[in-house]
Amino acid sequence: AGGMGRAGPAELEITVGDASGASHDVIMSRQGTLAYRVEENGAPLPARLTIRATAPTRTPHLGPPFARLAQNLVVSATGAGEVPLPPGSYRVLASRGPEYSVEEARIDVAPGETATARFSLKRAVDAFGWRCVDPHQHAAPSADSAVSLADRAASNLAEGLDVVVATDHNAIAADWRSAIAELRPARPLSVIVGDEVSIERFGHFSVIPWDAAPE
Repeated sequence: AGGMGRAGPAELEITVGDASGASHDVIMSRQGTLAYRVEENGAPLPARLTIRATAPTRTPHLGPPFARLAQNLVVSATGAGEVPLPPGSYRVLASRGPEYSVEEARIDVAPGETATARFSLKRAVDAFGWRCVDPHQHAAPSADSAVSLADRAASNLAEGLDVVVATDHNAIAADWRSAIAELRPARPLSVIVGDEVSIERFGHFSVIPWDAAPE
């Protein structure tokens, strides 16, 4: 048994009879919380947190793999926030893609209390003025993706990208500007809207950039 920020018994023995059902009370812990902040030279920095449990604590499951709270990962566009964690002991790693250092903290989360972790990442690779770009990405406007615009933008920021190129299947009208503004990101993220033109039985080709126009 488990829940957001709550720990429960790892295993329960229940017997179900032939003629009747069975019931069992499950006692859950009070909710625990991790408050985090990731910085570069004292300024907030978008980052990814990887949370690994220390035995006997179980690794947390925070959400579906395509969300900002995903399995045992936290994707943060602001570099600061709180996340519910079941009481226990954890290793928390903060990262921001291949251009930054990685820092680790060991924390203990008590029932009903908030543990804090602060990270200071350093740029490890000089980009020499070049910008980091991923030229082919899909989000919810594309029929093959469940990732919201905000979650896709947050994942780009957390991994150190400067530019996202949206190439959804046959879709170019998404409001990326509002999605990014909603995040209040600690660093800017530029968007180039393209399209993966998909024609059934014939194939796909990409057009970048492609501005929506009524004509």
